[in-house]
Amino acid sequence: MAASAIACALAALPARGDVPGVVASGPAGPFTVTVLADPAPLRVGPIELRVVVQAVDDAKPIPDARVAVRLERVGGPRSADAAIELEAEPEPPSGAAYSMRAPLVQAGTWRATVSVERGRDRGTLATEIRVDDAPRTVAALWPYLAAPFAALALYALQQALARRLGRT
Repeated sequence: MAASAIACALAALPARGDVPGVVASGPAGPFTVTVLADPAPLRVGPIELRVVVQAVDDAKPIPDARVAVRLERVGGPRSADAAIELEAEPEPPSGAAYSMRAPLVQAGTWRATVSVERGRDRGTLATEIRVDDAPRTVAALWPYLAAPFAALALYALQQALARRLGRT
């Protein structure tokens, strides 16, 4: 009984998987571009960006494109140093997704411009993304720190009820 209550309590904790969130998706010239980011929601610190490139007419993946991303803080200084320029690497085995890592050092709104080139075909997708402050360490870990205490409280409750009902 106590074990099932503990299992239910632990299952209710939010899952923190490695699932990126969709930042933007739309047409970019002859391509359809989808931008995914991890962590989702975005926070200050290192982020992983994945760009999926497909043909706009038949949605077939494009494995041999050149993909670049420019990240620029909206309302920030307009210098070459303030922008982050990234070249994406194709992900094996299909190569239809391109990945890169970027260090976001400030919270706020950022403009992401994705440029895709394949032969003579070119396309651009621009979007604004929101970056939150990095969570405090304890604030990010509180569900995991609270789980043992919740399990102990449930066990103590089960024992008190068992004594009251005359079971040991």
